[in-house]
Amino acid sequence: MKKIFALLLSVAMVASLFVGVAFAAGGTYTVAYKTGASTAAGANSTLVFTVTPPVSGTATTVKVDFAASGFVPIGAATWAGSTNVTSNIVGNVITIARTENITTGTVEIPVRNPLTAKVVNQAVSADAFVVTTGTPPTALVVATSVSVLNVNYTVTPSITTPVIGGTSTVSFNVTQGGAAVTDALVYNFYRGLTLLTHGSTSTGNFSAAISFTAEPGAFSQEYTVNVAKATDTTVTGSTKLTALYNLTVDGITTVKYLDARTLTGRLTNAAGTGIANAPITLRNKTNASDVANATTAADGSFAMTAVFADAAVYAFNVGTVEYSTFTVAGLDLTVAAAPTSIVKTLGTTAMTFTVRLPGTTTTPTNANPEIRILNPDGTVRLDWTSTLVWSAPADLATGTYKVEARWEDTANGNTPTVSDRTGSTTFAVTNPSKLNVSYAPTVAVDGVLTVGANGVAITIRDVAGAGFVGATATAAQIKQVLITVTGPLTSAVTINTAVTAPGAAAPWNGSLITVTPTFNIEQAGNIVVTGTVTFGDNSTETFTRTYTNNGWIVTTEKVLGTVGDVVTLRAVVTTAAGVPVNNAIVTWTGVANAFLTAKDAAGVWITPAAAVPVDGSITNINNGVYEKEVKLNTNGDVTVGVTTTALAARASLVANITGQNVYTVTPSVSSVIATLATQTVRVAVTNASGAAMTNLQALDVTGSTGVLAAPLAITDATMYDANADGIVDGYQFSVSPLASGTLTITAKTDNGNKIGVGTVAVVAPGVTVTAAAKATQNVTEKLNVKVNDMTGTPAAARPISVRVTAVGAFMELKTDVATPVILTNGTVENQAHLVAAAAAEHKLLVTAWDFVEATPVAPLVRVEVSYNGTNWVKAADLAVTPLDITLNSDTIFVGGVNKIDATVTDAHGVAYAGKAVAVAGSTGTTDANGKVSLFVNPSSTGTATLTVATSRTGVTANKTITITADSVKPAVAITSAPVSEKATYLLTGTFSDNLGVANIYVNGAPIPFIAALGTFERTVTLVDGANVFTVFAFDAAGNGATTSITVSYAAPITPAPVKDTTLPTIVIAAPATVATDFTVVTVTATDAGGLAQVVINNVPKFFIPGNTAVVTERISLNEGPNVVTVNVADVAGNWATSTRTITYTKPTPPPAPVPVTHVITIGKADPAFGLDVPAVAKNGRLMVPFRWFGERILGATVDYKVVAGVEIVTLHKGGTHVELTLNSAIAKVNGVAVALDVAAYAEAGRTLVPARFLAEAFGYKIEWHPATNNVTITK
Repeated sequence: MKKIFALLLSVAMVASLFVGVAFAAGGTYTVAYKTGASTAAGANSTLVFTVTPPVSGTATTVKVDFAASGFVPIGAATWAGSTNVTSNIVGNVITIARTENITTGTVEIPVRNPLTAKVVNQAVSADAFVVTTGTPPTALVVATSVSVLNVNYTVTPSITTPVIGGTSTVSFNVTQGGAAVTDALVYNFYRGLTLLTHGSTSTGNFSAAISFTAEPGAFSQEYTVNVAKATDTTVTGSTKLTALYNLTVDGITTVKYLDARTLTGRLTNAAGTGIANAPITLRNKTNASDVANATTAADGSFAMTAVFADAAVYAFNVGTVEYSTFTVAGLDLTVAAAPTSIVKTLGTTAMTFTVRLPGTTTTPTNANPEIRILNPDGTVRLDWTSTLVWSAPADLATGTYKVEARWEDTANGNTPTVSDRTGSTTFAVTNPSKLNVSYAPTVAVDGVLTVGANGVAITIRDVAGAGFVGATATAAQIKQVLITVTGPLTSAVTINTAVTAPGAAAPWNGSLITVTPTFNIEQAGNIVVTGTVTFGDNSTETFTRTYTNNGWIVTTEKVLGTVGDVVTLRAVVTTAAGVPVNNAIVTWTGVANAFLTAKDAAGVWITPAAAVPVDGSITNINNGVYEKEVKLNTNGDVTVGVTTTALAARASLVANITGQNVYTVTPSVSSVIATLATQTVRVAVTNASGAAMTNLQALDVTGSTGVLAAPLAITDATMYDANADGIVDGYQFSVSPLASGTLTITAKTDNGNKIGVGTVAVVAPGVTVTAAAKATQNVTEKLNVKVNDMTGTPAAARPISVRVTAVGAFMELKTDVATPVILTNGTVENQAHLVAAAAAEHKLLVTAWDFVEATPVAPLVRVEVSYNGTNWVKAADLAVTPLDITLNSDTIFVGGVNKIDATVTDAHGVAYAGKAVAVAGSTGTTDANGKVSLFVNPSSTGTATLTVATSRTGVTANKTITITADSVKPAVAITSAPVSEKATYLLTGTFSDNLGVANIYVNGAPIPFIAALGTFERTVTLVDGANVFTVFAFDAAGNGATTSITVSYAAPITPAPVKDTTLPTIVIAAPATVATDFTVVTVTATDAGGLAQVVINNVPKFFIPGNTAVVTERISLNEGPNVVTVNVADVAGNWATSTRTITYTKPTPPPAPVPVTHVITIGKADPAFGLDVPAVAKNGRLMVPFRWFGERILGATVDYKVVAGVEIVTLHKGGTHVELTLNSAIAKVNGVAVALDVAAYAEAGRTLVPARFLAEAFGYKIEWHPATNNVTITK
């Protein structure tokens, strides 16, 4: 901001705004007004005053009077750094008091700027201060000046696209900086150059009823509204209206790619009258070509046939005016690669790609597909090509490759560069085997592993059997080794090892990799060793090895019983082939005193022991069954070990003696389906610590009344391994329940002790409603009903009835299976029997709404199933919910056109397509995605209702929209560079606003901008150094945003100019001698650098600036030589002088003429002299015949005429003209009236005139001689 400092000491210098401050006495005070260099008219801003006394002040008050400045205080002021501040506003004066001492005070006052542009000077005099102590300041320094910039008026029409042929009342709202303009704004409403109406505002609005009349051959009409204040034309505003006809086209929303359609429509005016002979064009905007044409009939209707051969944006034009647009999307392609996977080899692999239209097996004859191949990282491996066979090179990296396809119908001559259809597929590249793996069991008997502790040494070499060294190591770099061991083990084994460089620490063994997992085998069964090696490129290779062992199989109760039970310990030992082993030693080993092994004489159990052995070599064993009766004494785990008589281990299991805890029985399903085929139930039994128990005696399965034909007894033979890891996870059984009820599963030990109970419900078959468990209010929809079991498996084929009824809602029901039956309760039912296939579906068309036309608390549609048509089981409740209407915003704004994007879906989330949507007079139809865009321009705040048509006539789904004043600020950004090499600089930027930007200013000056593109530009001239440009953007509501840029420019150094010292040249054209006392001189002056002045005899002459000047001057001459002097100066200040001498020779005068004397005798005629009548005297004056005297004596030309009945005679000679009117005493000489003594008159056919008057008028001398009574006239 430019600052002008002034020393103001007198009241006379007080300007429009004064500030009062109370200070300590004496000294010089500074009151500085600080703001930006400029501020926008009508906008809100803040005035900042910095008050600086020379010494610490006392309690201080600042008072500002805005009466004449145009600013208006709009809120309480603040004083930086202090809370002890009060402020109040009275009229245009705001007073701010601070009740504590200060050294420097900064005061901020919120204000609204003046509405018109001005420069406001801030000035303060010493008299403006009120000093509570001491004396006023002896001097006062005040800063000054802030520029208030014009903000153009914003003109907002209530209608932007009126319809031709109607009369509409259009209201125009005028604002400036967001404030209504109410003072005498003149509107000029033009159509072309024709003034339609004008008026003025009083409330910020002007309304006019405008007839948008049709013009022959015009299909759009543009109207312009200009706004300017009558007293200030520096601020203006304008807007435009474009009037169109109504164009409707049927079926556009359903057009698809490659459709051949006959489109019909109508062009009408506002009254609905058709517009005849109008050219209608369907145009492909994407490739700028016409698709179809038509001309409207007398009623405005038209029809055209179009083939939509391109996926593009299409437009309907009327004449050359675009009326509407719509988009036709392309379709997908089916793409396949063969083979779908490649193993890397030393050679190439031939690949073939097929590109098909969906649902076809051949490529159409007009197809021209192209493909390209992308690497796993997304880069292009093979660019677009029409060749569908490719040789994959050997150096492809492992990973997944993407094949993209594109295709365009070539019947229209196009190529696939603009794709109508696209699709993709993938293929994989994997590594070949790189490894050679060998195994070495660390414990083996006869080539197999042994029961107990074991290990397998795994050695990994490269594929050639060599170590990983040199180039081989690089080619097969290994980063990780994962080994797992599963089977009848105490626990599974996993080793996951990261691998460093070859030859380093474990698992490297020299140039080889060695991994040795160890594990404990419990009994006979397969031991599976699996390894996965991850290479440096993250590819993997897996290897597997299976071992047998020398163990036997032992089965026993996993739960021996509960402490206090007397049980028979029982173990069955067989070989791996199932042959009983009768000569083994089976030992149950538990915790200390786990068992009591003998009875005393009284039958009391005694002799506690930790182990109970049964030796087959000394005990008679049959069928491999080893038994021993004991009493369970202490709870805990019990190891059941089997050895040979030589004590070589052959099998081992862990059982358990339970305490008082009941084990948990957990079925795999919570329910099974009555009357369906055999179903499998798995059961897990766990102890209190969660460990699985797999040594039960039995699972007893019983059912409630009618559920099972007979109870089931489940033995150990039905155990299952859920994870295929060799570990038994529980038991399983099959069941076919006959009716609904409950299954009870009881786990028992071998002595019959019950240790746990679980239940499974038996339920009727279920019904799956595949369209989701919802129905849409007021919308006809299809529900697919499928009968399944409760796990989702199709039910067995059998007669099953399905019905749909209403619960709290009225419902229309249609079905394509059977005719609905109206029941006595007024509901609608479909009793269709499923007898053909288990997975058959019913397709039910349902429309649901309320009885009372209001949304109930929870309206439902119920789906039920029955086996006998009498006992109905609820399958699903379909909640009746309204259409879901989602908007881009539930709020719109007054003051501009708002775009409302609506998405409508039904209760299942499916797009609600092809339905009418309306709000605030704007209408549209949802597209295939349930989307529609509407444009509204609300004139006042409140609410609006958006409606969506439903299946019911006259019933809509509604959404309320709030209408508020616009408070959203625009966004503005500068995009041009901050450095320029040229003085001419293009300042560019972008802007956006929810309703559109109304005005953009650069350094306070309004600039044009492209509203549709959201861009602006301004060409400015830079000065050397830093150039600051500030951009303001305002919307129609006065919301503003600003941004700035500093542009650096280094001006080039211009060399000092070379001084021009060449004199101008002068050529004077004039005669050397003349015989007159004047002549005309012509001067021609030239100078290469340009002429500045031409002076002739000290008289400056005007000429057009340039290198040559031709001027003339009329020169008066004296007799003898005359010197003409010409001075000429060029623009460099060089003067040249030239002269010319002209001699004037005065000619010899002619001899004096001989006087001629005429004698006239009064009363006597002189025929010889031509006087045929005598001259007479009248009133002392000689009167002579007019024609004779004029022609014979005076030598004049005479004339006689009658004008309006008046007789007039005239005489003319040389430069003298005399006019006499008969009988008039007034004559005229050269137009000047002269009084006569005697008037001319007519007598005896002759006109007599006064002789003396005429003779003297023409320079003659007249004398009267009384003696002779005659008159002489001499020249």
